[in-house]
Amino acid sequence: RLIGRVDEQVVAHAAVLRRFLQIDGHAQLVGDVGLVAVDPARHGTGLGAALLAQVREALCGLGVPFGFLTCGEQVAGFYARGGWARVPGPTRMIRADGRVQVYGGVSMVLALATPLDAWPTGRIDRNGWEV
Repeated sequence: RLIGRVDEQVVAHAAVLRRFLQIDGHAQLVGDVGLVAVDPARHGTGLGAALLAQVREALCGLGVPFGFLTCGEQVAGFYARGGWARVPGPTRMIRADGRVQVYGGVSMVLALATPLDAWPTGRIDRNGWEV
């Protein structure tokens, strides 16, 4: 977990989990990113960009070839400005209630130690609960 604080107050957060996705039967190691949030009062201050830079650093520290996340269309541009690229889905995951869900939002990848064109194509199976 990455936690940003100002004067002991939490103002930003992101979680990273090292895991394997299954993409059409191929195991793909990623750093799965989720629970990304910035205090709404601090939007537009650069805090989100700084948080994404820390996420990138954490992913590099894990030695994963790609970062992976899912998000809504309304924030996809934010991640794109941070170097993330859309990848075709669909993406399947397990919801908190244990049911399998096919995610209808945006799936994105951050190329780290491997070029983006090496990302496999096909249905993405998160193999577990969403971060």
